[in-house]
Amino acid sequence: MAMPSTFAVETVLGCNLRCRECAVGANLVKRKYGHMKFEQFRIIAEKIRPYCKYLYLHLWGEPMINPDILAMLRLASEFTKTNISTNANTLDDNLAKDLIRSGVSDIIVSIDGVTQRTYSTYRKRGDINKALLGLTRLVHHNIRYGNHTAIMPQFIVFDHNKHEMELFRDLCNTIGLNPVFKAPYIRRDSLLKDSGIEQYKRNISRNISIRRHNMKSCNIHNSFVILLDGSTVPCCYDHNGDIVFGNIYTHNIDDICNTDQYINFINAVLNGNSPEFCINNCLLF
Repeated sequence: MAMPSTFAVETVLGCNLRCRECAVGANLVKRKYGHMKFEQFRIIAEKIRPYCKYLYLHLWGEPMINPDILAMLRLASEFTKTNISTNANTLDDNLAKDLIRSGVSDIIVSIDGVTQRTYSTYRKRGDINKALLGLTRLVHHNIRYGNHTAIMPQFIVFDHNKHEMELFRDLCNTIGLNPVFKAPYIRRDSLLKDSGIEQYKRNISRNISIRRHNMKSCNIHNSFVILLDGSTVPCCYDHNGDIVFGNIYTHNIDDICNTDQYINFINAVLNGNSPEFCINNCLLF
């Protein structure tokens, strides 16, 4: 089986916010919270180096609360493109500058509104002023140091915030950025509603056969997800490590990718026979 080229490493499990649809914010994660140490990441980096073309240094949590995240980014940027997703609430001027200078390729800044009332409906414990200030600091330092990083201000479109989309677009344009509007992942028991705007809705079928057919287009064969303790799992929706293919600290990538368990799982998804785990947990298809 071909080796994956996109990797996601859970550098931290935990967050300063409590976003309502996030597995952390919704208290769905049963694993112990914590952050990865740089020496642990170094082991992972050397094992994924031959294969990795793109690396997400986040999974369930806010990566910027890991005190070693900048060192991890500097190491990873030696051999691959890198991505950080942040709520920007912790980005003081020095941290914003150091993040830009770390070599990071792409930064997603999640801000779903322009007023505190609208913003905090989803991003519980968040401060819109801190988020917007963090975003402008990133832009300032990116320009200062050569504009090498792609900064993507992301607005998840719900019913409660759709009236602020144009205000957000205007704000982003003012500082030289293009906003990214994204359809929400909404759990079945959520109190949140989609926007009613067709292009920002995820039309997930209730028909299991149709869902399995749709999952044939999943990128699972090209992605490799590593949890905080080194466990390798099918995708980001396995937030509790229910299906573990092996541990990155004790196995190599090719060893894991050539096990019957891994191959059979990947093939089942791609052949339209996704396991029950996917049917019960996937919020994408």
